[in-house]
Order: sequence, then structure tokens, then C-alpha cells
Amino acid sequence: MKFLDTDTSVEVLRSNPKIREQIRVELGRVATTAVTVAELHYGAARSRDPIRELELIESVLGELPVWSLDHLAARQFGTIKAELEGRGERLPDADLFIAAICLSHGATLVTHNTRHFNRIPGLVIEDWLA
Repeated sequence: MKFLDTDTSVEVLRSNPKIREQIRVELGRVATTAVTVAELHYGAARSRDPIRELELIESVLGELPVWSLDHLAARQFGTIKAELEGRGERLPDADLFIAAICLSHGATLVTHNTRHFNRIPGLVIEDWLA
């Protein structure tokens, strides 16, 4: 399974042909996380036309499976956050929740934000925007 990070999901909403084609190729193996959906809804709420943006999110990404934080992912989150802070590195909790959900399900994270996510041990990353 491959989970779309927020930055890649935004490119889907912008109708980036490269990303849309990759989703077509990976059909049935692409999902996202509830954290990404929350971040997209936050962006929509702050936009000039929130209703249109929310409709776009639902029409474009509404059919993707959405994976939530469960007990195993919550445990992963705690471990990752403690490990990174122990090394003197910090990442936003939203990124850590997304990574934890991916790790707990053995999923690949599709993101262009490799600078953040490369710090997380064991997380498999693909950058469809590279």
C-alpha cells in the first residue's frame, strides 16, 4: 500500500498530470491518512473559497481509502518522537503521525518532503514529484 502525504495530495487537487497518472498506475494500492485529510481540510477552510475547495477534496480524493491512527500507530508515534528528540531533531507531530500510520501498516509514504521523512528509521519513501 502507498499512502499519499499532504504535499502529493495537493498536487492531485491541482490536477498535476504526472501524479494523476501515477495514481492510475497504482490503482487499488493508493490510500491516504486521516492526518492528511485533516491538513487538506484546514487548507480549504483558510482558502478564499472554502466550499469549492472542500468539494474539490471530496470529488478528487473522496474515493481513496483513509487510514486512521490506531493503537499500533500511536505506539509507533511515541517511539519515533522519542528517538528523534533524543537525537536533537524535531518534526511536526502531523508528520510523525503520518509516518507512524505508514510504519504500522508496512506502507510506503509518497511525499516530496523527503528532507523531513528521511529522518525516520524504517520508513519507505517514494517521491513522485522528483
